[in-house]
Amino acid sequence: AAAPGSRLNLLLTNGSTVTATTWGDTLWYLARPGGGTVVASEPYDDGPGWQEVPDRTLLTASRTDVRLTSIKDPGETAPADAFASDKEPRT
Repeated sequence: AAAPGSRLNLLLTNGSTVTATTWGDTLWYLARPGGGTVVASEPYDDGPGWQEVPDRTLLTASRTDVRLTSIKDPGETAPADAFASDKEPRT
């Protein structure tokens, strides 16, 4: 189980896409006109266009697209049948 006060940001890239998480620390992105995205813990200038990533979010950015997906808290539970296989009878 995660410690209640845990904070963690991760960034991964394959050279064309960057994937980042924010959990307790700030994360910002700047989608540049003409392509490309900057991802940083804070804006490096006062220029317009910087967008703050909401806490507990997965960011996936390519040259042309930025997607934000909410991350569930590990303490949240899925419905009982969420992982049931089609081959298993549901009760």
